[in-house]
Amino acid sequence: MGKFGQGLSDEIEILRYVDNICKEKKLSYSLLFDSMLAASEGTDIPEWLNIIRIGLLYDDYKILVEELEVNRGIFYPVTYKNEPSFRSFFCRTYKKSKVVLPADREKDRRFYDNFIEIYPIYEVADNEKDYEEVVRKYNFYRKCINSRALLPCIKFRLKRIPWYIKHQYYYGHRSEGIVEEANEYLIGKHKAGAKYIFIPGGKKLSKEIRNAELYKETKKCLFAGYEISCIKKAEEWCRQYWDEKRMTKLKERPRNVVLQNGMETLRRVQLTVLDILVEFDRICTKHDIKYIIAAGTLLGAVRHKGFVPWDDDVDVFMLYEEWKKFEEIYKKEMDLSKFFVRTQETDRDDNLCFFQIKRNGTVFCKEGRMEYNSHPGVFMDILPYFNSSNNYLAHRVQEKICKWLKTVTWAHMGAQSEKRFWKRKYYEFLQKHISNKKSSELFFKVANRYRQSEYLCYPYVVRNPFKKGANQRKYFTQLTRLEFEGHTFYAPKEYEEFLEYTYSKDYMRYPAVEKQFNHHFPAHIDLGEIHAEVSNGKD
Repeated sequence: MGKFGQGLSDEIEILRYVDNICKEKKLSYSLLFDSMLAASEGTDIPEWLNIIRIGLLYDDYKILVEELEVNRGIFYPVTYKNEPSFRSFFCRTYKKSKVVLPADREKDRRFYDNFIEIYPIYEVADNEKDYEEVVRKYNFYRKCINSRALLPCIKFRLKRIPWYIKHQYYYGHRSEGIVEEANEYLIGKHKAGAKYIFIPGGKKLSKEIRNAELYKETKKCLFAGYEISCIKKAEEWCRQYWDEKRMTKLKERPRNVVLQNGMETLRRVQLTVLDILVEFDRICTKHDIKYIIAAGTLLGAVRHKGFVPWDDDVDVFMLYEEWKKFEEIYKKEMDLSKFFVRTQETDRDDNLCFFQIKRNGTVFCKEGRMEYNSHPGVFMDILPYFNSSNNYLAHRVQEKICKWLKTVTWAHMGAQSEKRFWKRKYYEFLQKHISNKKSSELFFKVANRYRQSEYLCYPYVVRNPFKKGANQRKYFTQLTRLEFEGHTFYAPKEYEEFLEYTYSKDYMRYPAVEKQFNHHFPAHIDLGEIHAEVSNGKD
C-alpha cells in the first residue's frame, strides 16, 4: 500500500465506514470519477487523487444518507437539507478532526474536517429525448444556483454581451428555494428500472456509460489495501468519460497537500499567518502606521469573524507612504529571529513588487520553487496603493506600465514554471534582458510618478478603475477595528462598500461547493512544531 497523509487516511476510514453500512444494509455502490480511474490503474492511491468519490443508485443512496444521519457521531453527512451553504446535489460525509474552533465559529466546523463525496445516480429516462431534457434542466438549475451578482466597475466589452445576457438570465431565476426545487426535480425524475442514468456533478455521459445496467454489476477491487466496490467495467467507463489528453492532464495535476495530509494542516497554516499579522499590527499600532485588512482577510472578518475557512493567507493594504514608514521601522521593532521581511533587498530571487512577512522555520512553497534562493516560509502579503494622476489617460498609462514591469519581475520564475510554450519563451526573453531587481526598481519609479493626488492606483489587479472602487483615499483614512480570530485589526470604516466592490453585493453568500476548499495549496509544507497543539485538539 502506498504512503499517504492523515487526510487520505481519514478518507479511507470514512470509505470503510460507508462500506460497512452498505454491506449491512445490502446496498450497492461504486467508486466514481477520478477515484474509479485510480482504482482501475493499481492498488495504491496516486499522488494526484485528492478526494475519494463514490456513487449509488438513488434508492440505495437515500437509504445510506438516512443511515449516516441517524448514526451521527465522529462521522456525519452534509447535504443541502442540513446545511444551507451546501448548495449541491450530492452528499459529503465527514470525519471530525481534532481542530477546535471558538463557539461562535462552530458553523465553520466542517471545513476543518476531512471528507469523501457520495453521489446519487438517478435512473431518469428510457429514450434520448427525455435524457437530454434532464441534462438541460439540471444545467439550468446549476447555473442559477451558482450565479452571483455582477461585480461593479467591470470593463464593458462587446464580445462579452452574450455572456452578460446569459448571466443576467440565470441570476434573474435564482431564488431562495431553488436548491430544494432542483433536487426535488431530479428525485421526481427518478424511476427505478429506467434505461439511462444521470449523475449530478459530472459532465454529460456518453451513450455507453449512461446505461443503468452498467451500475448494477459491481466487483471488489483493492483500493489502498482494502477491498472496495467498483463497477465491473471500470476501465471502459474511464475511457468513455475522459479522452487520453484529459486523462493525462488529470494524472499530472499537482497534489493538494492539505487535502492529503489533513485539514489540521490548514488550521495550523492559518494560525501561523495569524501570528505574523498580530506582530505586524503591534508594530503599526505602536508607531501610528495606518493599514487595512483587505481582500479575503476582510471578507473573513465580516462573514466568519476569522479566516475564510478554506483560505491560507492574509492580505494587508497600505498607502505607499505608510508602507515606506513600516519598511524603516520593522528593522528595529520586529523579532527577526522569528520573522523575515521579504523584499528585493533581502531576498535574491524575490519575484514580487510588494513586501511579504514570512515565518522563519517554516516551508510553504509551490512546486519547483525550492530551487530558488528565496525564503520558502508561510507568509502574509503587504501591498501598497500609489498616488494616481487626476487624468484618466495618465492613470491607465501608469497602470499598464506597472503591470508589465510586475510581469518582468516575475519572469525568471515564469521561465521555469510556465507550461505554455510561447509564454514560457516570452518569460525567457524577458529574464535575459532585464533582472528582477532592475524591473522592480523601475516599477516603483513609475508607480510613484505622482506625488499628490485625490485618487489612488493599485496596479496589481485586473479591476483598477479610475476614481472608483477601492482606489479611494477614504478607505485608508477612515478606519475601524474588526474582530478576526479573537483579535481586532484595522479595516475601512465603510467596509461593506469595500467588500461589495471586491466581491459584489453577494459577498456574504458562500461560493459554489466545489470552490469551498483550497485548490491551490503549495506542494511543500513544513511547519515544524509551530501550532502542533492543533493536532492534539487544542486551539
